[in-house]
Amino acid sequence: MRTRVPLWLIACALAIFSASLCLVLDQLSWQFRFSLEGYTTALNALASALTAIVSSIAAVGVFMYVMLTYKLWEESRRTNEQAQRTNEAALMSQLMLEYDSLSDATRVIEEYYRSFREKDRALSEFRNAHVASDFSSNVIRNVDSSRFRLSRFFVRVHRLSVARFLSRTIILAALGPAAIEDVFLDKVFPLDEVIARLAPNTASAADRAFFQDLVSPHASDVSALDFVGHRQL
Repeated sequence: MRTRVPLWLIACALAIFSASLCLVLDQLSWQFRFSLEGYTTALNALASALTAIVSSIAAVGVFMYVMLTYKLWEESRRTNEQAQRTNEAALMSQLMLEYDSLSDATRVIEEYYRSFREKDRALSEFRNAHVASDFSSNVIRNVDSSRFRLSRFFVRVHRLSVARFLSRTIILAALGPAAIEDVFLDKVFPLDEVIARLAPNTASAADRAFFQDLVSPHASDVSALDFVGHRQL
């Protein structure tokens, strides 16, 4: 364990050293008092010594200032990193809880797709229900409302990431590739596209591109992609 030397002790040592050196030089000048040339030499030596002492003290002061500033910056960095980790943990927990609360909507969407042998048939039936405006049908009452809840969740996550409130690391860690690929990209967004064709500007390809890029193979090092390459909406 290293022992830290207090700054006041260093300052006292410098002061004592300076006073001792001045006293020695003053005695030397006194010894040469009867010799003008020797006295002048002593005074010059004293002036040079004082200049060297002042420069040394200034150098030590600058060094101490730099060290203290660096330690303060290092402590501030550690504090900020700790606060960031705390905030990220809270955000991850919030995302996980919010997505878990949508489990009923996820189940409805998955059951809807399973009721058809082909995915295209499920999308076609979804479109026909909206074209017919049959609001009493199961597609409109249950499937579409579930689609809307899930879609808004993923779109909001994308918006928060673009605004730099959420990092890609947190999003992927909280939701996992399965939720992004199997739920949003494979099931929810295709339904969003059906709605977009019927009511333009209700779905954004940027949302799909964002999540596709998030789970793509080349994005394995997610931490290096945080807040980078976001597509403007």
